[in-house]
Amino acid sequence: VKFSGISWLEDGFYYSRFEETKKGSELSQANENHKVYFHKLGTKQEEDKLIYEDKEHPKRSFAMSVTEDERFLLLYGYESTSGNSLYFRDLKNKDISFKPIVTGFENNYVAIDNLGDNLLIQTDKDAPKYRVILIDPNKPAEEKVIIPEKEDVLESISVANEKLAAKYLKDVSNKIFIYSVSGELIFETELPGL
Repeated sequence: VKFSGISWLEDGFYYSRFEETKKGSELSQANENHKVYFHKLGTKQEEDKLIYEDKEHPKRSFAMSVTEDERFLLLYGYESTSGNSLYFRDLKNKDISFKPIVTGFENNYVAIDNLGDNLLIQTDKDAPKYRVILIDPNKPAEEKVIIPEKEDVLESISVANEKLAAKYLKDVSNKIFIYSVSGELIFETELPGL
């Protein structure tokens, strides 16, 4: 396993890996044919289930995540260190195919979580300092801006207790603002110092 995160689902987890390297070329073999697998706890890696591969694009890398309520399975595709594609599967449906949200690699998209049938996404599309949007994954072109781009860079966003905690970078220090899930500013968190 190399360049992989882990995303849990029930009694196992999703992870990404390359094909096993040949003896003697462990440090020189090209990073190609990245695949996503599901590993069930208590089983051997040889029994892991292949979830996704892209034989037409061997240089792409992939990552998988699951929303906190285990409703959506999200597939990220990468061609470089910036920009990604994003596909999804609704785990409450029997359809096992991944449907596109974003197919290009021009911008960054990170699904923070879902709010019911919709996905909350942090993106730099049309916002170099990032913004937060809400989309119906079945109609990704119809987006609603929850937190617009600001003067400072939005580094990350988290969901907790039906609120959004947005961390911004300002003058080499962080500021944290708490928003409602509809995007209304509730308050700025007072931090002890730089």
